[in-house]
Amino acid sequence: MFWNFPDSGASHWHRDGELPLLTAATVAFDYPENAGHLQIQPYTHEGALDEDSESLKEPKPERGESSAVPVVLRRGETVLFLYSAKHAATPNFADVERCLLYSVYGPVGTRDDVNIKESRPSLSHYTKSDAELLLMLADNLA
Repeated sequence: MFWNFPDSGASHWHRDGELPLLTAATVAFDYPENAGHLQIQPYTHEGALDEDSESLKEPKPERGESSAVPVVLRRGETVLFLYSAKHAATPNFADVERCLLYSVYGPVGTRDDVNIKESRPSLSHYTKSDAELLLMLADNLA
C-alpha cells in the first residue's frame, strides 16, 4: 500500500524502472479531489514517443512532450500503467490520508525491488489464515 498524507509536499516525478511489468493501483474509498491522486505522463513508457522525457522532472508540454493526466479514482477503481511510465502523486491538501493498493504483474521471477522491499510486509508472504483475516477486516471497512 502507498499512502499520501495530508500536507504532503510537491510531486515527485519518477519511473519505477525498466522492467517489463504492469502496475495496478486501486483505491478502496472515495477521496476528495485534492487528496493527492496520481498523475501520469502518457507515452513515457519504454519504447514510446516521449520515453526520453527526463524521469525526475515535470512534463514539459512547451517542448512538445505530452502533458500530465490526473488520475482521480473512485472507490474500487483501478488504473493500469507500465512500470516504465513516468508518474507522480499530487500534493495532498485534504484532511484525509489517501491510500492506494499497489500491485505489480510481470513474468515469473521478475520482482519489483524498487517499491517492494524484503523488510516490508508483502501479500506473497501471507498464509491462508492471514488472507482470511484481511478479508474480514476489509468487509468491516465497507
